[in-house]
Amino acid sequence: VIGHIEKGLNVLIGIGENDTEKEVAWCHDMIVNTKLWPDQDGKQWKLSVKDLNLGVLLISQFTLYGKHQKKGKLDFHKAMSPQTARELYNSIIQTVVNTLGSTNTQAGEFGAMMEVSIVNDGPVTIIYDS
Repeated sequence: VIGHIEKGLNVLIGIGENDTEKEVAWCHDMIVNTKLWPDQDGKQWKLSVKDLNLGVLLISQFTLYGKHQKKGKLDFHKAMSPQTARELYNSIIQTVVNTLGSTNTQAGEFGAMMEVSIVNDGPVTIIYDS
């Protein structure tokens, strides 16, 4: 097991060919500050992962940039090259660690084949696209 959290967010991160540190900052803000949980009165969409001191599991996922071509073929040309993407992925990890701490921030291995198990409490699935 590379990374594991209990309650919190599982974030699949696709890094596009034109992404920069500006997108890293934007993603960090969305990850830690989006209000996804109810408050103590049960009012939905009031508390963030940061507010509740929850975990975040970050997983690099270049296939999010896959586009369908003719005959079912996939094109990944909009994904950033692996070396540069690795640097931005590590930057995203570090910004989240700086906010939530290393205990609450876990990450998958960049570029590795991984088996990911997710228990979706909701269901709530959000797409952030900077």
